[in-house]
Amino acid sequence: MTADLIKCRCIVQQKADDRIEHVLVLLILTLKRHRKGQRMSEDEEDMRDNVIKYNDEGGGEQDTQAYDMSALRSLYDFPEVKNSDSGPELRSVPQWIQNRVVGDGGPADFTVFKGYIRKKVEQADADLSVPPYDSFQTYAFEGSSSPALSLSSIRTLSTTSEQDFSYLSDWGPRFRQLAGYYAPAQPEEEGS
Repeated sequence: MTADLIKCRCIVQQKADDRIEHVLVLLILTLKRHRKGQRMSEDEEDMRDNVIKYNDEGGGEQDTQAYDMSALRSLYDFPEVKNSDSGPELRSVPQWIQNRVVGDGGPADFTVFKGYIRKKVEQADADLSVPPYDSFQTYAFEGSSSPALSLSSIRTLSTTSEQDFSYLSDWGPRFRQLAGYYAPAQPEEEGS
């Protein structure tokens, strides 16, 4: 009887161990699935945070106070030119277009246009906020009075110079033109 009891206990113990193993396996699988779900949701959130929408219509239109309109208005405000009596009073082009009278098709009168252009040139000349004026540089002087001295010595380099570029012709057809530039000058024949 004790042997049967021990056998029975072993069987019960083995079944209990099997159940514990099954429960542990189920617990491990459940935890793995739960962790994968958390990782996926974190990845999705990260991806959503990095997505930038570029199809917004009218983006930036809400911020209309970010620039100074006085800087734009000052382009047409030149008190130096307004006080001068150098020509007729100039109307702005849009008003002139709106208030023009349809003519009889005769020759065009460009006096208003000429006056407009002249006034704009005067305004540009009187504007003190423009960058420095361009200056005309003359480079026609060469020789003893020039700080650069004579530039003609560039052509008269001696062939015994350490700058021998004859190897360029050996580099193939791609370097043929470059070799021609650095080839020694051929003396011109005076008989022909």
